[in-house]
Amino acid sequence: MEVDRRALCANVKTSKEFKVIDRVAIRLPDATFPLEILPSLTTIRGTSGEGVAGDFKGFRVAQWENAVTIKGSLGKYLNGDNFQTLSREGVREALTRIEDETGLPLRDARVFQLETGFTFPVTKPPREFLAAWYSFGHYQKNVFNSGETVELSLKSHRRHFIGYDKGAEAGKLPADYPAPYALRLELSDRSGVGEILGEALSPWALCTDEVYNALRARFQKFYFRIPKRREAISMKGIIAKPSQFFDTMALIGLQAYGMDNALAFVSEAQRRGEIEKRAATRIRT
Repeated sequence: MEVDRRALCANVKTSKEFKVIDRVAIRLPDATFPLEILPSLTTIRGTSGEGVAGDFKGFRVAQWENAVTIKGSLGKYLNGDNFQTLSREGVREALTRIEDETGLPLRDARVFQLETGFTFPVTKPPREFLAAWYSFGHYQKNVFNSGETVELSLKSHRRHFIGYDKGAEAGKLPADYPAPYALRLELSDRSGVGEILGEALSPWALCTDEVYNALRARFQKFYFRIPKRREAISMKGIIAKPSQFFDTMALIGLQAYGMDNALAFVSEAQRRGEIEKRAATRIRT
């Protein structure tokens, strides 16, 4: 598994080898969507008041009194699926097609939600990589589907980084896929997109070298901030006295038990009043 992990890290580090743009949510003020091209409409209510919504080729479109919002995967719209994310050229092609089909001037729109990510070919089940992730800073680890999906999320859910088995989600791998498994990593910003680079972003800004490369570097940086501590422990050369032997054996036992299980046990003991808050904090750190 170590060879696989090094290869994954190398792929994430490679600055120009992978594409990162997928899902976006944009708001276009003082605009009218051609509702006649939507197959059906439903009435909706939100912070912008009352409006109508419908589906447009994988996007969710909402027409409000003073704006249009469009949410969905640019990759799925352009390629029929979002197994792989889009390059700058792919984003440009998708935006051009949307403008041609709707007549909307997307240069006047602003991105208010954004997802960057990539699907990595791996030779081991994705859950083996995801099991090595741990919470850090304000990001809490959440595990779903028996470890098949792992999320690191802010308490506010404003931002999260998620990893999962893309092949299992898609139902099958592409016929020419170069590995038996596909690990999908995604960094999603559900709000505050304008704060990422210090300015509001037009969808077309995602095609520029400056913004695209900055978003890719941000994705890489986040991945390498995640603590990954499931490497094997060697006892050779580190045991000079009995206390070190017992510490090493305790660490090996903790790895076998699983850090997630151990932290859950501490939290449950604290909830029952068996461990004081201060002691629980010391155990976690």
